[in-house]
Parts: sequence; C-alpha cells; structure tokens
Amino acid sequence: MEFAPWEENWDTVIIGGGPAGVTAAIYAIRGELKTLLVEKAYTGGQIALTNEVENYPGFPSISGMELAQRLDEHLKKFETPVLNKTVERLADNPDGGYLVKLATGEKIATKTIIIATGSRPNLLVAKNAEKHYGKGVSYCAVCDAAFFKGQDVIVVGGGDAAMEEAQYLASVCGHVTIVHRREGFRAQPIAVSRTKSLPNVSFKLNYVIAEVLGDEKVTGVRLKNTQTGEEEEMATAAVFVYIGHTPNTQFAEGFQQLAETGEIFVDARMRTEKPGVFAAGDVTYRSLKQMTISVGEGATAAIEAGRYILNGEWPR
Repeated sequence: MEFAPWEENWDTVIIGGGPAGVTAAIYAIRGELKTLLVEKAYTGGQIALTNEVENYPGFPSISGMELAQRLDEHLKKFETPVLNKTVERLADNPDGGYLVKLATGEKIATKTIIIATGSRPNLLVAKNAEKHYGKGVSYCAVCDAAFFKGQDVIVVGGGDAAMEEAQYLASVCGHVTIVHRREGFRAQPIAVSRTKSLPNVSFKLNYVIAEVLGDEKVTGVRLKNTQTGEEEEMATAAVFVYIGHTPNTQFAEGFQQLAETGEIFVDARMRTEKPGVFAAGDVTYRSLKQMTISVGEGATAAIEAGRYILNGEWPR
C-alpha cells in the first residue's frame, strides 16, 4: 500500500533531513509525537557533500557522506516515516494547526511544524559561470575533484568551507589557487594556517572572477583586482566555489516572518512568532552555521513542540 501521509493528522511535520531535522525527528519520536520527516533529496543535507568532518564530538574524523549515512541509519532505527517530496508552501489550517502543501498538490495536516531546511550554495556571479556548471565550475570538491587529478584548480572564497575544500583538493590536484575578494578571511585561524602550510596552495587576494573562460570546458578565468580594477587571465582546469549560502525558505514566504537575508527569526527555544512553528539549524537568523549547533537546535525544537502540544501555551 502506498504511503499517504496526507490522509493522516500529525503531531509534528519536520521539513528538512539535515542534522537539525534528523535530530528533531529522533527527539520527537522518542517523545512519542506522531512525526513525519519531509526531505526532498537525501538525508544529511549539505553535510553529505563535505569531504571530511573534524568538529563533531565523538568523531575525530569522518567523511560527510559516512556521517549522512549514519544519520539515515539512526532514523531507520526509530522507523521514522520519511516522505521524499518538495514542500511548496505552508498555510494555516481552518480546522486548527497548519497545512504543509506539497509541490505535487497534497496537503498534510499537522499540529506543529519544525523548519530545518538549511541553505544552498551561493552561485558564482561571473560571465559564463552558469554555462560551465558541471564542465569545470563546481560547488562540491568531494564530488568532482577526481576529474581534475593532477591539474591546477581554483577555489573561490574565504570561509571555513573554502579552506577545508582547498585542503582536500590539494591532496588530489596539482596546484590550488584560492581567490578571495579581500585580504581578511572569515575562516577560523586554524583552518587558514593549515591551508597556508600546504606546499601546493597559493592565494590570490583582493581579486574576483569576472569571467570563466573556455568553450566545451573550463580552460581559465579572467580575474579583476577589487582595488585597482585591473584584469588578468589565469589558466585553470576547474573553479570550485565556496562563497556562502542562501537559506531554503522560499516555501515559507507569506506565512512566516523572514529576515532580509531570508532566514527565520527564532527565540532561544527555537520558536517563531507563529504558535506551534519552530525553526532550527542554518535556516535560522544569524545562525553560526555549525553542525553541532544545528543538532542542539533540532533537539530543542522537538522538545518545545512536545511541550506546546501538551499545554498549548506560547508565552513569549
């Protein structure tokens, strides 16, 4: 018989299967809430695309893909109902609670909602960048590094992700050049130090990529100096982009108050301004974008959802 969650009423619907969403599901089910997890792609979210994780307690070093698999196994241990569908929008339910409307047209009724949809990579804004996506422009080093083994590549960005992925690429590719629009970095000092210590990594600071060069595949880039405006060309086989993320909240527009960044405002208990609606992880306003923090927020949201269902109170 086909799984049809829209024919049932749920205590909580969790949207997003990353670390925050998975943790919320585990806590909700252990709290005996009738729980549904909706994930449009795969369990783990962005963490599945990360080469190596070193800052998750209990795992001194683990690949992002393996950690994602373990999250999925944990869900299965509790027989968590998972629906692989895309959420189109959210709405108030005339009968009380809320409706989660799917892109396929179905509507799922629930008492509470936990939004844990994370974020997506910001795209490189440069001439011909979109044209070369999958042909040398990449947003996932662990996915595509092997295609450029022994070749020279570029990493764009100055945050932790840029440094970590540059380190991984340096173990596969010939030379890695990090292009960053300014001299300072958002990355943690230890990540920058590790990257600088690698013999086949160099930095091109105060530069942005103005154009991606090549016909059928990437052959180089045209760089522009952010201080002088001068331009120059650099040969490269690939461009790996790590310039931040945009929260996945488009389905909540008009339903949920959003910050200018698209992130969701929450209080210390992960509550939004709508009673019974919570948010956790990278989707929340001014989140520090750390997996360990997302996990804690997911647990908090699930516990608070249980309390709300039990007593119906929403004191601010």
